[in-house]
Amino acid sequence: MSVYKLQNVIQNYAWGSEDFISNLLGLPIDKELPKAELWMGAHPKAPSQIISESCSLIDFIKRNPKEILGAINCQNFNQKLPFLLKVLSAYKPLSIQAHPNLEQAKKGFLKENKMGIALSAPNRNYKDDNHKPELICALTPFTAMCGFRFPSKIKKLLNEFNLHSVLPAYNDIDKEEAHFKQFFYELMNADKDITKKRVNILLENIEKVPTNSQNKLIIQWIQKLNKYYPGDVGVFSPILLNLIELLPGQAIYLDAGVLHAYLLGSGIEIMANSDNVLRGGLTPKHIDVPELLQILTFQGGKIDIIDPVINTKKEKIYKTPADEFELVFIELAEEQHYRAVSTGPEILLCTAGKCQVSFDSSIMEISKGESIFISAKCTEYSLMGHANLYKAKLPENCN
Repeated sequence: MSVYKLQNVIQNYAWGSEDFISNLLGLPIDKELPKAELWMGAHPKAPSQIISESCSLIDFIKRNPKEILGAINCQNFNQKLPFLLKVLSAYKPLSIQAHPNLEQAKKGFLKENKMGIALSAPNRNYKDDNHKPELICALTPFTAMCGFRFPSKIKKLLNEFNLHSVLPAYNDIDKEEAHFKQFFYELMNADKDITKKRVNILLENIEKVPTNSQNKLIIQWIQKLNKYYPGDVGVFSPILLNLIELLPGQAIYLDAGVLHAYLLGSGIEIMANSDNVLRGGLTPKHIDVPELLQILTFQGGKIDIIDPVINTKKEKIYKTPADEFELVFIELAEEQHYRAVSTGPEILLCTAGKCQVSFDSSIMEISKGESIFISAKCTEYSLMGHANLYKAKLPENCN
């Protein structure tokens, strides 16, 4: 056998929605227990289970990594599944955060191990030694903040909201990156009482500013963030970061060091197999501003929205620079037949409808909310039915 149904772990974080993941999985809605993420993969924090084998995907891979992942992938990714697939559903804003690059992750993981900080400790930053480039593809209208705006735009907004006498000096932030770094450092490290006063002045000032198409969304999110996290330094984020509104099917890619926060909506998220997060605000969880500032990329600019590339099989492929993953959307019309040649491990998630999976002279049916793991042993499979599916795989050039 080379294709296996998965049982996946739900993460019940406070920012999650009540209904989206429940509806996807056909579960009753529990208003007291929001469902934020559904993890599909082999991360130690929440590995998927291979139902037929009664074991975790991690242990299953360990039995015969070359057969399950493929010999080249074993060599390239240290005998581990390189990607992690998630369904993410945010009803409230997530924390302002960034992820380390590979070198930073290895150093941080080793350092915290030597310090004796348990992997499950709330003050642990580095849960593993991997980096975490990621892509989020919207399933619903999706709002996010990601990457610093051009410093000239930030300066213009700070002046528009009349903050020159309130915040650290920012007049030269558009001249040299060092000036912007210093401004951001002083803003993030200010005493909590000073930050609360600054936020209150910001809230007062935006009430006096005429609303226009350029600042409307910024003002709305300043007010919303303060509602959820009163007086938090993250309330300034809509001024500093690009506000992105994705339509279903659109995506953004976030590399290491890019400051971001997902604000509202549901999507498919794919990333390198890591859970390393450095937080700076908008969260009751552990915040480590000094460590966050060490890994940030301060270069300002616009974030590109990714529309998928459609290939000859009418797959919609989301291209990124990442070596560890590629996301593919497959839409099957009524009884449409789809044939795939597989060259490495894959995870297929059905988000609507149902279809038959044919492989190795066997047939398996998957329906909405179900997912399967396709091992490297399976070189060819086909799908038939009426369904929407997302496929996590390795980029072609990595096999």
